[in-house]
Amino acid sequence: MTTPQEKTRTLWWFIESKSITQTQRNYRRVYQKDLHRETVSILQWKRKFLETGSVLNKKSPGRHCRNDVDVESVRETFLHSPQRSMRSAARELDMPVSTVHKVLRKN
Repeated sequence: MTTPQEKTRTLWWFIESKSITQTQRNYRRVYQKDLHRETVSILQWKRKFLETGSVLNKKSPGRHCRNDVDVESVRETFLHSPQRSMRSAARELDMPVSTVHKVLRKN
């Protein structure tokens, strides 16, 4: 795994030398390890830096939350037919069975 500091320094070498080969040599000399898919990695870091101003990865958006519409639609479905299975309700509502289960158990 390459640290942000390694990425930044490598990108700096690439900007200075304008040579992928020289950048790879510098990286191997300083860090005593090879870059995985070296050329592609350096060019990806350059593109990311030019687009965002950073070599860091974006934070992932995380888990989706249940909203009130989902909760209400599940409740209405089971009020109309309480004997219905969670699977059939999930299929009808086009949502995961786990969401239907959580709404029924927690709300």
